[in-house]
Amino acid sequence: MKLTTKPSTESCPKRNRNSIWWTLELKTKRSKTRALRRQYQKEYEANNRQIKKEAFKKTQAENKKLIIKTKQTKFKEFIINITTSSCFGQIFKIITEKKKRAHITTQIMNFHRIHSKNSLSYSQLPLPTQSYRGRATKSIHSRPQ
Repeated sequence: MKLTTKPSTESCPKRNRNSIWWTLELKTKRSKTRALRRQYQKEYEANNRQIKKEAFKKTQAENKKLIIKTKQTKFKEFIINITTSSCFGQIFKIITEKKKRAHITTQIMNFHRIHSKNSLSYSQLPLPTQSYRGRATKSIHSRPQ
């Protein structure tokens, strides 16, 4: 399977995207929660450890609630943005990007099945040309005339 997925990831690399809902406030809250956890885990005395554990659990619960709240608000903003601009455009981009990667992978797998007896390398794979709406216009099965 690595032989078929490696060329597709090289020709069409995955775009790293940040989470839409992640904010600076969540980042600072997370770092405070982690600091409290480290302090709680370092403590040896039972009384102080219990106090620090309660403080950590309280901030952890607040952090979870804040994450849920920001996810909901950001998703609402995203939906409003889609409906106000072009509802078809954003959804189409999301769908075609997923299908594009799958299409290239199936082309490579078909190429491997056809040319398994030959000693062709994957660098000799014909790359599909992109046309309107991201569909491939040049197929690996097409014959020159």
